[in-house]
Formats: sequence, C-alpha cells, structure tokens
Amino acid sequence: MHQPLTYIIYNSSVSSIIGYRPSSSVISYITFYLIATVHRTDMSLRQKIWNGTIPVRLVLAPNEARGFASPEYLFIACRVLYLPLYLEKALRYFRPYLNDPSKADSLNSWWFEFEGVPVRWNWPIGVNYDLLTGNDPVKTGEAEENIPWTLILHNKDYPKEYVLNLESIDSLWDNWLHQMKESCFVRDGNAKAVMNLSMDDTKQLLNGVKNHEFDTFWSIVTTRHLLPTSVTALKNIPVKLYLPVENRVVQGFVPPLSGEEEPNTVGSALHHHLPDLFPSRRTCILARPVLHGVMVPLTAPLGDLYLQGAYPDGYLHVTVVMI
Repeated sequence: MHQPLTYIIYNSSVSSIIGYRPSSSVISYITFYLIATVHRTDMSLRQKIWNGTIPVRLVLAPNEARGFASPEYLFIACRVLYLPLYLEKALRYFRPYLNDPSKADSLNSWWFEFEGVPVRWNWPIGVNYDLLTGNDPVKTGEAEENIPWTLILHNKDYPKEYVLNLESIDSLWDNWLHQMKESCFVRDGNAKAVMNLSMDDTKQLLNGVKNHEFDTFWSIVTTRHLLPTSVTALKNIPVKLYLPVENRVVQGFVPPLSGEEEPNTVGSALHHHLPDLFPSRRTCILARPVLHGVMVPLTAPLGDLYLQGAYPDGYLHVTVVMI
C-alpha cells in the first residue's frame, strides 16, 4: 500500500477558487496553496472551492439598446454555478435600456458571447472562463486582461447549432439533474443514488445549488451518500476534458486504479484521452490541466482529486490550457 501523499497546487490569480480581493478599484492578485491529502476528504477545502468567484462585466449588445446607451451590469459569479442564474437580475437592470422592454420578461432567446464565441450556459461558469480566456495559472499576471470577465448579452440570432435552447430556468435544472444522474451512473455503475432521492431531497439539493448554500447542498450529498467517501468505493471517475480552440469537451471515465493496482493519475488519464496534447504522463510539455482556476500536477491521484474537487453535478471538469 502506498503511503499517504500530500501534493500542492499553487500560484493562482484572482480567478482562483479563493476568489478575489478589490483594493482601490484594482483587483489584487493572490497566491495560495491548495493542499489535499490522499485518503482524507476535507470539507474546508470543498468549501473554498464552492466559494470561488469571478468578477463579471455584462454588456448589453448595441442592437438591443435604445439610442446610444451602452449599459453594463457588474456582478460576482460563483465558479461552480451557471450564467442563467444571474440573468433574471441582469434583465431587470437592463429593462429600461432595451429597445423592446418586454424581452426582459423571459430568459428565452438570450445568450452570452465572449470575444465572438457563444458561451454555453449549461457549462459551469468557472469552466467557461478557464476555457475561453485560456489563462495559464502558472504565468503570473496573465489573468489581469480578463478581470472582470467581459461578456456581451444578445437576444437576436440565437446560435442554436452551438448553444442549447434556454426556454426558462427549468431548462437549467433539467439539464443539471441529467448530468447528476449521468455522473452517478459512471461512478457507481447505476444511478440509484440520485433516482432514489425523495422529492424533498431533490428540492433541497437544487436549492443548495440555486442559492449557493454549501451546507444545504452537502447535507444531502453526505446523508444520502451521493458521493463516496473513499477512492476504493469508486467504480469509475466521471471526467470531462475541455479543449481549447475547438471549444469542445471530451467525456470519459477513468478507473481509479491502473492494471497494476496503482492509482491512476491526472497525467495518465490525460495521456490516455489526449495523447497528442499530453505525450508525457508526468511533465506538461504542450498544455496544462486546470481545475477551479489552478494548475493540477500531472502526478496527482485522480481519485483523490475527484473526491475533493468534483463539481456539484458530480463531474470533474478539467480545462486544457495551452502553454
């Protein structure tokens, strides 16, 4: 049996899981050490991940605004949440500036853009930010250009071939529950843990995410055994790998142990699924894996990383950033 291992992820920016700290209207950068110990789940670490934020500047598209108005809506977005959760308040703010104020009454047809690329509302905000900005956490100061993260809000020409239709906020929850069941099936070999939830438990779980209430969400996860407490209980690790330039996702599952009964690492998983970008299992040559805004060591055991860093939907969302 291998000895318990401590690994360190370091040198992040304001986009990290710790969040941001404004000072005299200038966002200060911080350096932190994210320490995870193998064979131990740490709720304080999970809470730091849960509380990670990104400052967002939402600009109304010129063809949606009256006259020469160019209104902006500023807010702090939680990394593990989704953009539609902030859209209702944003539309209330933008209503007086809209060519057609009635469009603010519905979420339908509204979509987000970053530098000409539609933003997928069904992907977590932190994943979209890491992927679309391409910030390399190792390069100090690189994130400065994208803080706050500036998005354009559109209503016309919905990119249906690229972004799922968002009819209402119920579309978000239906999609999220589907992802939760899917990750549970990959992890356990069945989706019983989620399917057997009572209506009250499901409502509480959704409210925990909707209202960004850590204790509410994790009380259901722990008491209803929605997430194993040890790597040995994992059948497979549900992983999504997000690729730059192509802006697409590779969905896979990785057993926690290799054929030699050694823990599968981040490097071994990336080498298996993306050998062209990760020719080495131990050294980043062409690209780096980023999780919650920080670089992940290729030698980190994937199972332990999953238990600490899985998103609320039960997936480990890893963004690939080019060096």
